Amino acid sequence: MTSSSKRKYPPVATALVAQLIAAAVCFGLTLVINRNAPFNVELPYVLAAQGIVAALITYYRGLSAWWLPIQLVLPAAVAAAMLLELPSWIYLAAFFLIWLVYSNATGEGVPLYLTNRKTWSALAGLLPETAGSRCIDLGSGLGGTTLYLA
Repeated sequence: MTSSSKRKYPPVATALVAQLIAAAVCFGLTLVINRNAPFNVELPYVLAAQGIVAALITYYRGLSAWWLPIQLVLPAAVAAAMLLELPSWIYLAAFFLIWLVYSNATGEGVPLYLTNRKTWSALAGLLPETAGSRCIDLGSGLGGTTLYLA
């Protein structure tokens, strides 16, 4: 199978599958070790191993470099969040806020990116000042750049 014929999955799906595979491997090995060895592997070590395995899978699947620290920290962060015993609505609210901002990134690969006024001024300086000139904003923002340039 050539690389062009491979099915392309969204990066978030690849990262999730990497975490699931890493969890199955690490917790499975821990279960075997804890049953058969004269010592027990403690949970912090299992979570660290899961993060490392998930990061390695992520690396070999070709995801962007910024996914690596996320994959490394995610298992320990989930465990820490569970230990805090926060009300469940906080997780739903956080998910909803993240989804509002980044929902188009999963399907289109482009997150919400808002341009600041300094960039707007720089863009305005690049445009010709002749009557009838046009500019098309093909970004994924809220239209602030277009309104400024208008």
